[in-house]
Amino acid sequence: MGEVTQTARAGRLPWKRVGAAAVAYMGIVGSLATVYTSLTLHWLDGVSKTAWGLVAMVLGLAVVCLATILEHHLVERSHRVAPAPKSMPASIVDTLKAEFSRGNYSDVIRVGEALSRPFFEAGAFSVRLEIGCMVEDAAARLSRKREQYGALIDSIGWSLVELGRYTEAERQIKHGLRILEQQPEPDAFYEAKAHRHLGVIARREKRYDDARAQYEIAAQHAQAISSEHDALAMTAGLQYALASLAFHERRLEDAAPEIDAAIGSFRTLSDEYRLNMALVLRGDIEFECGETDDARDTYRHVLQNADRNKETLQYVRACLGLAAARVADCEWDGVPELLDLLNGLDLHQYKAEHDRLASLRAKLPA
Repeated sequence: MGEVTQTARAGRLPWKRVGAAAVAYMGIVGSLATVYTSLTLHWLDGVSKTAWGLVAMVLGLAVVCLATILEHHLVERSHRVAPAPKSMPASIVDTLKAEFSRGNYSDVIRVGEALSRPFFEAGAFSVRLEIGCMVEDAAARLSRKREQYGALIDSIGWSLVELGRYTEAERQIKHGLRILEQQPEPDAFYEAKAHRHLGVIARREKRYDDARAQYEIAAQHAQAISSEHDALAMTAGLQYALASLAFHERRLEDAAPEIDAAIGSFRTLSDEYRLNMALVLRGDIEFECGETDDARDTYRHVLQNADRNKETLQYVRACLGLAAARVADCEWDGVPELLDLLNGLDLHQYKAEHDRLASLRAKLPA
């Protein structure tokens, strides 16, 4: 629409410019006439009408040129200072902030909760965190405890985990867990999720015994989940968590069956995002077991799925895994091009992947 408008404008005469020049021109001529009248410059009587006409034409052209130059500079300046159009996530955040400032807390909660999963799958953890904070604040103001502890444990807590801010994440999750435990009715799903998240933090900080203890608590709470779907989702998440723990402890013989179980559960749930997440880990396990060709096939399968579904984090993980497999086989030619696919992405949101990319680049021959 903007291009059409600009084209249409380009085809019209610049009437505003011409009008401004005409006004300026008449002002100059009027000023000369005033000077002539007030000073009675009789020596000008001898100037011919033709000379006056030429002078008037020259003055008119000069005014038009000055007006054109002035307009050009003004337009150029307006283009420089014009704000860039906001992205969709930024616009959504601004809209929610406006609704929050008007006191429409219920709308903030409803919309914010609905957007949590899409931003999670897109890997937009900073945006998800910002929206989660608004949801938590709105829920606290309305004394809606379930929405408050849900935001603290998931939208805020897990986003901070993915951003590598583990101390903050642990504090927020434990805050949510305290609110949950004070409620008259238990919520086994969120109790299990909170302990699973705390286990992930411990595992990433290499406190493997603490991670295992948290997963055991989560599994106990998972047994009390009444919804069959939610119970399977929690079981699948724990299977993935245990596979990841075994992988990082170098217990690959234990990691393989756990990740296969998680893949089966995610397929039953039709949860494609977490299925791709589990497949990336399977590729990592295959790679560490020396099954490089199988790992390549797994990573490429995830690249196809994650790219189609715009799953940024899984795309990045699969890309890095495939690059690592090629480095291991000394196939240097395709590695820079593969890593260059990540140039347009902000990997600072993904701490582990950002560090892995730097490590792979350091291995490339000069």
